[in-house]
Amino acid sequence: MQTQSLIELMNPKCYWLFTLCFGLFFSCTDKKQQIGEEIVTKIEGYKSAKGYLPNNLKDIGIAEKEEGPIYYLKQNDSTYIVYYGLGLGESMVYNSKTKSWERDRQ
Repeated sequence: MQTQSLIELMNPKCYWLFTLCFGLFFSCTDKKQQIGEEIVTKIEGYKSAKGYLPNNLKDIGIAEKEEGPIYYLKQNDSTYIVYYGLGLGESMVYNSKTKSWERDRQ
């Protein structure tokens, strides 16, 4: 008896739907990552120019929305995080202390 791969077992319509959804998810995630990186650059530019961190995204010319997609949290006078959601209970978080992005699962 010959084994078949998952792709061979999928209905062609299901395969294309899966491929489309998978592609859209990563496209949106890449866009959020790009926006997050731009925000970090603006925050660092603001800090260099003024000597202190912005209080919120509005201070760097970005309209803050409750639904995001990107969030900024000033933790104290010298550190902050920028983050966005990946899915239920999962986020990508930029930490200014480590100057790196990390996946956070809650």
